[in-house]
Amino acid sequence: MRSMPTATNMGRVINRYQVVIIGAGVAGCATALALLKQGIRSILIVSRPETTGFKAGETLQPLATGLLDELGLLEDFQKTLYLTGHGSCSAWGSDELVFNDNILRLHGHGYALDRLTFDRLFFDKVESKGITILNDSLVSLEKHPEDQWLLQLKTGGPIKSSFIVDATGRQSYVARQLHVPRIQFDDLHAVYTFWRGQSAKFSRHSFVESVENGWCYTAALPNDIFALAIFTDKSTIKQYQLKEITNFRAFLEKTQHSKHLLTQTSELIQMSLAVANSSMLDRIGSNHGWLAVGDAASAYDPLSAIGIAKAMADGLNASDAISQWFNNKPKAIESYAQQVQTAFNEFLKQRYRHYSTERRWTHSPFWKSRQEWTSVHPERNLIRNQHTSNRLRDRVLSSLELQSILTLFNDVRPAHEAVRAYQNHTGNTHPDWKIIQAIGYLINNDFLIAA
Repeated sequence: MRSMPTATNMGRVINRYQVVIIGAGVAGCATALALLKQGIRSILIVSRPETTGFKAGETLQPLATGLLDELGLLEDFQKTLYLTGHGSCSAWGSDELVFNDNILRLHGHGYALDRLTFDRLFFDKVESKGITILNDSLVSLEKHPEDQWLLQLKTGGPIKSSFIVDATGRQSYVARQLHVPRIQFDDLHAVYTFWRGQSAKFSRHSFVESVENGWCYTAALPNDIFALAIFTDKSTIKQYQLKEITNFRAFLEKTQHSKHLLTQTSELIQMSLAVANSSMLDRIGSNHGWLAVGDAASAYDPLSAIGIAKAMADGLNASDAISQWFNNKPKAIESYAQQVQTAFNEFLKQRYRHYSTERRWTHSPFWKSRQEWTSVHPERNLIRNQHTSNRLRDRVLSSLELQSILTLFNDVRPAHEAVRAYQNHTGNTHPDWKIIQAIGYLINNDFLIAA
């Protein structure tokens, strides 16, 4: 059902919707489809979907089958082109290959996707349900006194909505409009390449190999295509100029296994740079009528391989919260946000444990930065460095929270005392380990120095 336009006294036509979703990827479309099941039909999606080339993120875990079924997409998905994934293979922590086969898992096999085709499946399903989709982009939004959001689009007229969903991926564009910090935990990027001419090696297993400055990844895709990527910090990509194909190949030549994936007949189709950091919003949503889903809410290291399944799960959980919000249960948004935060905190612990299993390059900046967890001795006396010229960024915690921690060290103070003082002041809104990590970040970047 499409919303009817309403004329204003200024001659403008303002369309009104219950929910406006910015972003038409998996997370945004999953939210829309789930909202329909909740009985909310006045929905607008604003997006400029990708339509050509190849898109990173092609592995779908077996557990995603149940999520597709819940969204009413499983039957349609099974008619699309995909490869059955047999599992994963890795050389991590040593040169030895270790296989993890899906046949041994509860949920059966996984899938290797053409991501643009997969995303189009969601988009087409949303369109077939009669949900309005505008090929446009958000310019600005503001909250009006009557508790409505007013959105200004780049080419379309103004839009009013009761609720806004940010489904814009890691750029989290809605949250940025609302001045909500996005907190990064690393600077992981990927140089992604797509090749024609399937490699016989790991033809039905995704493959990961750790190297001194990061890790390499490959996965077979439909239509005799395979993806091959190098994941490392952005500074390393710049240092080695990995966006140049000759340098990309030279990097692979130093590996034990990945160097064999390219042959004389491999034809490069596309090469691009992708942001792949672990990051999340400082606030996932608000009782004032907005929340974020998918990577916009929290983005996991691609090593976890759960991005697509998480996007669908977020959409389903978000629809429950939004439905309850419309039924005058505002705490549902807070509960949804807490659920996303808790899951991300657990991911950070698993990420640390997994990266810590690689002990061959402990002095490499890439590995060192991911293997340091709580490196601040509780009795260490610290004081604020008044002479640093470094910029305080949103890392571990928001820059505002980091600034609050810094004020605790205007005089000499043991680290454990500052942690307790901060927790008492904020009401334990974060686990202790995150405050300790924040202090570690401040030390490593010269905001705090040993007394």
